Amino acid sequence: MPSSLQGGLETWRRPQSFLKADMTTRDLKTLRPSPSYRSGRHLIGPDFYCGMLQQSRLYCRAVGYFSSSAFGVASTDFADFFGAGCTMHLICSPWLAYQDVDAFRTAIQHRARVLKEGPTSPLRWLERFHAGQTTWPDSLSWLIARGLLKVKIALVGREDEGVLYHEKLGYFKDDLKQLIAYQGSANESKNGLMDNFERIEVYADWWDASDRRRAHQLELHFDQLWSNQTDGLEVISLREACQRGLLRVRPGKGSSERHHKPPPSVSIDSPLLTEVLIPPQDMTPYRHQLEAISAWGKAGGSGILGMATGSGKTFAALTAASRVHDRLGGKPFALLIVAPFIHLVDQWCSEAQKFGLEPIRCAEGVHRWQSHLSSAVYALNQGGRSVLSIAVTQRTLGSNTFQEELSHIRQSLMVIADEVHNYGTPRALESLPSHAQLRMGLSATPERWMDEDGTEGLKEYFGDVVYAYGLKEAIEDGVLTPYSYHPVLVELDEGEVDTYLDLTRLLSRYMHFDETDVDNENVMKLLVRRARLIASARSKLPKLRALMEDHRHKSHILVYCGDGQVEVAQSEETLRQVSAVAQMLNRDLNMTAAIYTAETSARDRQTLLDNFADGTIQALVAIRCLDEGVDIPETHTAFLLASSTNPKQFVQRRGRVLRRSPHKKQAEIHDFFVVPPCDEIQPGDTNLPVMRRLFKRQLDRADEFTKLAKNGPVARQVLMEVAERLDLVGHW
Repeated sequence: MPSSLQGGLETWRRPQSFLKADMTTRDLKTLRPSPSYRSGRHLIGPDFYCGMLQQSRLYCRAVGYFSSSAFGVASTDFADFFGAGCTMHLICSPWLAYQDVDAFRTAIQHRARVLKEGPTSPLRWLERFHAGQTTWPDSLSWLIARGLLKVKIALVGREDEGVLYHEKLGYFKDDLKQLIAYQGSANESKNGLMDNFERIEVYADWWDASDRRRAHQLELHFDQLWSNQTDGLEVISLREACQRGLLRVRPGKGSSERHHKPPPSVSIDSPLLTEVLIPPQDMTPYRHQLEAISAWGKAGGSGILGMATGSGKTFAALTAASRVHDRLGGKPFALLIVAPFIHLVDQWCSEAQKFGLEPIRCAEGVHRWQSHLSSAVYALNQGGRSVLSIAVTQRTLGSNTFQEELSHIRQSLMVIADEVHNYGTPRALESLPSHAQLRMGLSATPERWMDEDGTEGLKEYFGDVVYAYGLKEAIEDGVLTPYSYHPVLVELDEGEVDTYLDLTRLLSRYMHFDETDVDNENVMKLLVRRARLIASARSKLPKLRALMEDHRHKSHILVYCGDGQVEVAQSEETLRQVSAVAQMLNRDLNMTAAIYTAETSARDRQTLLDNFADGTIQALVAIRCLDEGVDIPETHTAFLLASSTNPKQFVQRRGRVLRRSPHKKQAEIHDFFVVPPCDEIQPGDTNLPVMRRLFKRQLDRADEFTKLAKNGPVARQVLMEVAERLDLVGHW
């Protein structure tokens, strides 16, 4: 591990407040602002801003033109505001003063260097400011890099024709979430707030109903701008604006602020040629994510994060990587992201782009990435780029070509392994880079099922599980959605019972009743045949059809099937269960359903997920492809027609359904349990032990699901009746 990181990682937790600088509660109600401010009677900057900044925790401003000269009109109050750790969110057009363009770009392109060379905290910056050791132009890059000033750029789309974003509104919020909003003619600059003749109107949410309505309306307008939900505008991050070369330098004093049409730019940004690594401005880590990063840091930058599916492992890992980069102070840094499947690699690439990364995607053919990767590694080693990110599938990671390129990295290297339980085989462990100084494994199920050696191998490479955040905590914290659980009992018919008993008798000859001995090829074939029999039990489809009658007008439904064949009702046709289910939903129930399996192409998969998210497709029917990692938070209901006894599978599947989404208050899980017919579970029946084992294998899953379900006791009772008949209450 680089010496520059030693002793520093454990201090990464975000400070909750800067108490030495700000001991009191900020309360806007202590002020008596005027309903309006107008030049001639007021100095808008000092008269309005000073009090607002003294009593606010958050200042949000959307304006046509911004200049850092605005901070000088209430210099002491702005300094105390930022020095207390308060934040300003700014949206402006891309037309800026030269020194501000330079400061913006420096904050993005050289963030790690700015943080390293600047003060260690807002309080230290405040001390330097009051001592005259720094000025506003000098401080602008540091405020942005630190996250105290968050900037986004508003684009109309026709700036070249002289059309630009030009409205002016803002609001202040205090520690009590009280709100003062305003709008008017003034830009956020010294000219706008001091020199020009301007007017603003002010509204407080504790004044009369009309003022309260106007205040919240302006707050809503700004928040919609910030989240890029305003028709006719594109609002993008400062990082993206720099990468796209959109910032413009406006000419000298007054000319651009006195006319709506900006004159031609005197200097045009060039796009960034390398990656940056900056957390997105509009995303704040949850408490558990900060705790996970801190625990990993305390362990020296190695370890496994055992976090519930859907609890934000990706965001936590990338945030940790950004802090490693900051600690390195701009020194070259390589980030290797490993995922087991192509669709997970693509998902990581999408999330990484929010941090300013453009990962080299290493999958689907060496000719697509080798040359690019080789050049990028060379540039990194020569100091020509500060960050290199790579996203690779588990299969490509083990290839000789990739291993050769990976071995050439001479700079600090961090490995993030998604779904880390997949890498416990000897071959996978050998593929992980031995020269990576920083190692992070991610999984909701870090222990490998029935593979102690593989689990130990993971711990030898990544370290122990340094942080655990389970489903119970995630639901209680509101990170995941509560769920109701509905066991569905499905009886085997007479022919299926006979086949199941025959297969079990054959297995007993090989295994001496030890069903964990799966080394024998014949044993494996028999186990697969028996598992497919259970997964594709004939009565499952009629049960599903009956349940789907109540869901035929709903959407965001997942159906997990087995990989066996089933007979189609009123037909001699035999289909894979996944095809039969899709056919039933589309043809019999007039729903829109689609199959999502390993055979589905990458392009079609993304189209299906997009159509599923917007409700165009009501149901996705899958086998195993949606088990791990796929982010489909809109999912409301899941039907588990078939499940393995591996806990990893049902834990991952439950996680698909519990991700949070707007308007989703609760999820539903319908879990199909295969049970023997009533006449097969009579006392004294010679087949009773076999039938008991059939049901017992499924109870572990039921126990896990009912413990946290909102209707747990009711769901448990449905299964208890069968457990009593099979004398399994003690196990339950």
